[in-house]
Amino acid sequence: MKFIEVLKHNFVLVPVVASIIFGTFTGIKYIVDVSNTIRTSEVEVQSLLKELKETQAKYDDKIDALKMSINQNNNQTNMNIADVKAQVAKLEASMRMGEDLYRVLADQVREQSYDIKDLNR
Repeated sequence: MKFIEVLKHNFVLVPVVASIIFGTFTGIKYIVDVSNTIRTSEVEVQSLLKELKETQAKYDDKIDALKMSINQNNNQTNMNIADVKAQVAKLEASMRMGEDLYRVLADQVREQSYDIKDLNR
C-alpha cells in the first residue's frame, strides 16, 4: 500500500518522468536513425564518386583520341587546301600566259596584215 500512497502523492511527477524517459528514448532513436542514414548516404556518395572517376577516365581516353583525330584531319585539310591553292595559282599563271601569247599572236597577225597591205600597194 505504500506504493499506492507514494503514487498518489507523486501523481504529477509520474507523467513528467514518463515523458522525459519517452522523449529521451525517442531522441536517441532519432539520432541513431539519422546517423545510419548519414553512413548509408556516405557509402553511396563514395560509390558514385568512384563510378564518376572511372567514367571520366574512360571518356578522357576517348576525348584525347578524338582530339588527335581532329588535329590530324585539320592538318590533312590544310594540306589539301594548300595543294588546291597551288593548282589554282598554276592555272591562273597558265591563263595569263595564254592571254599574253594571244596578244602577241594578235599583234603579229596585225603586223602581217599591214605587211600584206603594204606589199599589195
